[in-house]
Amino acid sequence: MLVEFTVGNFRSIREPQTLSMVAAKAVAKDKRLDRENVFEVDDVRLLKTAALYGANSSGKSNIIKALTFMRRQLQRFTLRRDIAEDRIDVEPFLLDSVSASQPSHFEAVFFVNKKQYRYGFDATQERITAEWLYHVPEQRESLLFSRENDTYDLRGAFKKEGANLQERTRENRLYLPVVAEFNGQIAREVLDWFLSLRIDSGLRNYLRPRVTELILESGNTATSERQLLLELLRNLNLGFEDVSIEHERMEQDASEPNSSTLVIEQMSIPGLDSAPKRRFITENLRTRTVHRNNDGEQKVLFDLSKQESDGTQRVFALAGEIVQVLSRGSVMVVDEIDARLHPILTRNLVQLFNSTQSNPLNAQLVFATHDTNLLTNNLFRRDQIWFIEKDQQQASHLYSLADFKGVRNDASFEKDYILGRYGAIPFLGNLRDMLDLSKISEPTSEHRVDE
Repeated sequence: MLVEFTVGNFRSIREPQTLSMVAAKAVAKDKRLDRENVFEVDDVRLLKTAALYGANSSGKSNIIKALTFMRRQLQRFTLRRDIAEDRIDVEPFLLDSVSASQPSHFEAVFFVNKKQYRYGFDATQERITAEWLYHVPEQRESLLFSRENDTYDLRGAFKKEGANLQERTRENRLYLPVVAEFNGQIAREVLDWFLSLRIDSGLRNYLRPRVTELILESGNTATSERQLLLELLRNLNLGFEDVSIEHERMEQDASEPNSSTLVIEQMSIPGLDSAPKRRFITENLRTRTVHRNNDGEQKVLFDLSKQESDGTQRVFALAGEIVQVLSRGSVMVVDEIDARLHPILTRNLVQLFNSTQSNPLNAQLVFATHDTNLLTNNLFRRDQIWFIEKDQQQASHLYSLADFKGVRNDASFEKDYILGRYGAIPFLGNLRDMLDLSKISEPTSEHRVDE
């Protein structure tokens, strides 16, 4: 369970900004939301969902990119010696000279098996400058390890599981995944939480349908993820009645296999040069949706990637991830959740997480959106609505609707947001005057284009 995430000096974010999933001491107009949208872990009241609003280029995506970056760095473990000069692809705030030369900061607080951890690190493009892990064994937070450049301080259980692994940790790599690789129990537990995060980066990087396809190929018992997925797809009323997954085996000559295929085997093909060419025997999954023709008697198969709409393809990809997150009680983060989706469909997907019935394991959903139809007091508490906007120095600031004093729980959140009472909206000039074509003079002959 995510408690909070903090990022600083990353892209448009200069000073540390914190997205908190801790429920505020507030009540909703609809008392059902206080029961459904909030759950408790070890006396900490957490929110099931959080919506992030802001103008284009305000920094919404950078919050999600920061969490993606943090997870990706934890996946970069390797003992190879030829990576010592690899640069870290971190992007600090570049619009002032001080920040551009300082480390970027990333930290998450979360629960794993009802145990609370706080893990984070600071990084420049050259090295990890700091790294730390705390836990809360009883009442007070306690250090497990800290790192300042190449100086380590190991405490408690980490004295044993992290011993003698410091020298195996490169300056441009994190220490935690090294300990996890050598079977450190605490390190593996923390690392697995980060790897369980489901992140959809929005328009440019949709979740691939691979998870949905794999679930559909699994068992079909009444309580399986497959059954839940089929029910979800049918209830979303996407126009098809079933899905067919076909396997295609093929050979592929390349240095690496295509990322959308599953490698079955690989062979080295001796050549004239010293570097042999590799041939991959791969298995590609072709997904087809099952329709009925107009008389209802004959099934018609549509290729999902070619004959279904972009919206249907995105819902199909999201559906598998949503079912896995709900059935495992994990965390899902989605940028531009409303992209190519009807507002009613988006609302229903959010309600899956807010509902105790469909989300009994208290999975969490954090998403960025422009859909103001969701800004309503019968869907969200005030502490579930977050805004982000830039100041005059182009630095992003994150804040919650619960931070505003005097906002009633029965206020019209959507209307007040559009009126600019909460900020985080575009500030535009007079577009009507700017686009007044009557002010444009008739082009002279030398500017005319002959037909």
